[in-house]
Amino acid sequence: MKPHDLEKYTAPVFRFCLVRLNNIEDARDLAQDILCEALASLIHSQVEQPDAWLWRIARNRYCRRIRQRSPVLLDDGTLLDTFAQETLPDQSEEKQVIFAALHSLANSHRQIMIDFYVNRLSTGQIAAKYGISPATVRSRLFYGREKLRKRWVVKMEENRIYSPQEWFVTGNGDVDPSLLSRQIVRSIAQACYERPLSIEEISLQTGIPCLYIEDELPNLLLHEILERQGERYLTSMVIYPESFSEQAEALLLANAAALANRTCELLRGAMPAIRSVGFYGNDLPESRLFWSLIPMLLREACAQARMKTPDLIRGAFPLRTDGGCGWLCAYASPGGTRRWFSGCNAYHLDGSRFRYYWSQSLFSEELNQLLRQLENVTPGLYPPFFDGEWLAKCVRCDLAVHQNDSIRWHTPVLSGQQAEKLKELLAGIAVPLADLLVPISLSLYDFMKNTIPSRLHPQIRGLFGIEFNSIIDMICCELLDQSILESPTEGIFAGQVIMLESGVRSVKL
Repeated sequence: MKPHDLEKYTAPVFRFCLVRLNNIEDARDLAQDILCEALASLIHSQVEQPDAWLWRIARNRYCRRIRQRSPVLLDDGTLLDTFAQETLPDQSEEKQVIFAALHSLANSHRQIMIDFYVNRLSTGQIAAKYGISPATVRSRLFYGREKLRKRWVVKMEENRIYSPQEWFVTGNGDVDPSLLSRQIVRSIAQACYERPLSIEEISLQTGIPCLYIEDELPNLLLHEILERQGERYLTSMVIYPESFSEQAEALLLANAAALANRTCELLRGAMPAIRSVGFYGNDLPESRLFWSLIPMLLREACAQARMKTPDLIRGAFPLRTDGGCGWLCAYASPGGTRRWFSGCNAYHLDGSRFRYYWSQSLFSEELNQLLRQLENVTPGLYPPFFDGEWLAKCVRCDLAVHQNDSIRWHTPVLSGQQAEKLKELLAGIAVPLADLLVPISLSLYDFMKNTIPSRLHPQIRGLFGIEFNSIIDMICCELLDQSILESPTEGIFAGQVIMLESGVRSVKL
């Protein structure tokens, strides 16, 4: 390369300087320094790779200029930015990445890096501040720079950023699913699910700064979302992958139609005995009464099937460090929903209670809130006096009905003796259904074991009912499609509600 060959680099070198300094005069000065140094070198040496040689000079000159203005974050040719507050337009993305990489360091390294490079404390001052030796400070600065350099490269190349988790969250027992409502909690739990990670590793995987993770850890440990293993953390709850719900539902759906037909056959054969129990509402049409009887019968059948499978017999809910008991689980699913799901809520109201069987497709938060807020319910066939708004809601959702110039409950109402007799009848009817459910439960159990890490297999016993009872929802939807069950006409529907009178708190239907 000859000195006159530098002319073709004049414009590119100036552009290189201008986009980094964002000032024409400064860019001209730096470009002149770069070209002068290159020219002086050419006079005394022969250059075989002019491009690489010239741009190395340019980067070194730029780096030297920046060092004179503010402390350099990393001493590396690939990173020529600083902790300085100015924001150059072309470097704003790099600055964000640098700060993200900085906050991926553990607190012991991060604070020393900030004190040394930003606060400009000496190693001796930093050592006195943290009660460590100057040699330890120098060691942490060295390893901090190395970690930061590697993480900056990873973040620039792979662009790892925080991304929201779409989950459907539930629990079994006295445990609050809202513990997992926050996205930062979900991301941390997901990161530590397969293997234990340190705080820095969690930060690298999620893109969440270490200081935020450190703030969350005490709460995650208290509620047993995470457990600690030395300096690492491991998720201690089940998180089903996105494919789990679809495959588990396919397994249950394959048997839903046959079970639906068998359920109707058994209930219809027992209807004379069921109606003869004499509870209020025993004369309701089959399409209405089945909304209460089918979930009651199938829950009993599911319980019997589990009793015939030793690995699935559920024991007492485990006590938790947060004072509750039971298990949490989450489903990674598009939109954070599940197609099939069922459950049962009981509301104790001054000696009486509503029992509310619900399916995912028909669940109504409005009805849920209505049942919670009904107060001073008097046992018997007549609703107590409500103001006009509440009475209108009871009638609109078909929980109560006008009849012979009065308003009566439009749902089964059972005394304690009647509830005991109905439970005994349903337990007998459930036996053949339980026999059909045993092989299905074993297949589902094996599938769950193959889906979640082996360390979490003991939780299957407690969470199995959440999956297994989904078949109740499937069967109800199957019978609804066949017009065997009454079709809801309003946004809220109380066909699945039964009312138990005083003295029946010990009866589980």
